[in-house]
Amino acid sequence: MTQATEQTPEGQEILDIFHKLDSTKKLIFLGGFRGLSSGVFTVEQFQQWVQERFDRHDAGEKLTVADLELPKS
Repeated sequence: MTQATEQTPEGQEILDIFHKLDSTKKLIFLGGFRGLSSGVFTVEQFQQWVQERFDRHDAGEKLTVADLELPKS
């Protein structure tokens, strides 16, 4: 059974931005979001964690699986 949901303009904007990310940035974002939704991160910690990894990726650094691991809560 499929449930229809109405998309808000803000939600659509977030989805549009997400779809423009490369695959590595999508993994970074989803990993950070997992930390945010599970209470490991506050909003500020989520933003910092994601931005640090985006910056490293943009600088050409090869990130590893260990770079995407969440800190122990």
